Amino acid sequence: MVPIDKLSIKSDLYNGGIIAIPAIKLSMYFPGLISSHGKSVLEIIDKYLSSIRRGAITIKFDDSEIEENYPDDSGEIKRVSLDFEEIREELLPERLSEQEMFSLWLWGDSDTQPNGYGLTLVGSDHMEQDFPNWLNYISIDWPIDFVTSNLDDFLPRLESYVSSLNCQSAVCGIGYNVSPGLSQVIRADLDRRLLRYLALDPCYDALNFELGGSLPYPTWLTFIGDELLDSNLRHNLRTNYNPRELRGGMLIRSSMFPPLGDINRQAPDIGRLPSLARTLAPITVDQDVYGQGMSEKIVERWIERFTTLEDRQWDNSRYQRTD
Repeated sequence: MVPIDKLSIKSDLYNGGIIAIPAIKLSMYFPGLISSHGKSVLEIIDKYLSSIRRGAITIKFDDSEIEENYPDDSGEIKRVSLDFEEIREELLPERLSEQEMFSLWLWGDSDTQPNGYGLTLVGSDHMEQDFPNWLNYISIDWPIDFVTSNLDDFLPRLESYVSSLNCQSAVCGIGYNVSPGLSQVIRADLDRRLLRYLALDPCYDALNFELGGSLPYPTWLTFIGDELLDSNLRHNLRTNYNPRELRGGMLIRSSMFPPLGDINRQAPDIGRLPSLARTLAPITVDQDVYGQGMSEKIVERWIERFTTLEDRQWDNSRYQRTD
């Protein structure tokens, strides 16, 4: 069990209230015009909302609304009720193609307090003109217990999401469910945690601007698209990591349960992440890509975090309890 209270992040912006909690985060990166993916994206949103408890997601933000996601003198922010039909209209190809960049945030049942659920979509038909390595992305959050207590249901669902988008890459592990618009507010607190909890997702929102042709980072579940797999790497992964062969690529599961990798406890739950990180290093994105949002010193240490570590047991179920 991940120590939710210990790892939660508070902010003075909300009178010391919690604005981010640990959660399972799936980030999917996919090429092409976002207008050509509208139907697939809508199906994923529909499946996601249908698979979680009713009312877990009730709030929607877009680019104009996210700018208002800061408290006024009363500590309140603008709340926009979730309307699935409105989302359906926004994801029509002609609507998507009109915008330079389309952004959508779906949020939990409280204006500021995270509940572990959330979805973010960022896509464009036009960004490749200025950013040749641009990829669209969707990130989806779940409470950790929701996933770890239902792995037999969760894993096939994740595979269907990844396959339906023809992803270049996708990663899933323990990250942060953070209030929309406040990812930079938690940056310093999160960066400090990254050096202790080696398997923690960096939650770097701008990664998709430069990710084309590269893998973001290895984690609990790592999907590698065919575009990134040459014959030698494909053979290596098949021989050593028992991948799931999906449409468009391979999915590697580095341990039974999502690891946290607390280095203060010798990171006993990281499974096969160390050797997997070394195997995937040639296709992993360069550390310079993180330079716009993360401390340079932290990025360098974080990129190299598994270099000197050995693999642990794949079955890390005994480490799911944390004192």
